[in-house]
Amino acid sequence: AVRTLGYLATNADSHVAIVRAGAIVPLVALLRGGSPAARGEAAWTLGKLSSEFRVAHTSAESQVTISQAGAIEPLVDLVRGGSAWAQENAAWLLANLAQNDLNNRVAITQAGATEPLVALMRNGSPAAREQAACALLSLAENADNHAAMVNAGAIEPLVDLVRGGSARAQENAAWLLAKLAHSDPNRVAITQAGAI
Repeated sequence: AVRTLGYLATNADSHVAIVRAGAIVPLVALLRGGSPAARGEAAWTLGKLSSEFRVAHTSAESQVTISQAGAIEPLVDLVRGGSAWAQENAAWLLANLAQNDLNNRVAITQAGATEPLVALMRNGSPAAREQAACALLSLAENADNHAAMVNAGAIEPLVDLVRGGSARAQENAAWLLAKLAHSDPNRVAITQAGAI
């Protein structure tokens, strides 16, 4: 049933109906307390409901509801220790939540997402690495997060993604390196990691 909601959410009318029917809160509850497989499914479906590529006004509404329902901490837990598919979808949903919302960026950072996202970018599946870079790029909109990313070891896996990730991963990694390069110590570290 959870996966079916995700597939239905790709249609604009269904997307709106799912959100308005109140499906987000039970999906977040499943994210918190379901089986490992159900948690991954919930993250995927919530990702579909939060994606701006669907219905912009409903997606923004969904993002607020998802974060207010308490999804951020269980998503960070999934990034730390879910299946490869669950990690990919948790990182994707965190990226969606952080993309246009400063409060979500702060909450995601306070939930401890930086280190597991950097670890996922280093050791995850190719798709998970791409989503982790996207999430970190969204979090980097808040310059206060730059030092935590560098301290967590983000520079080397970012350089690796620029060299050998998917086109989207390369783009996200390059943009994130550009944001991190606004300070002299980071520029030195980026150069030493072989980015140039």
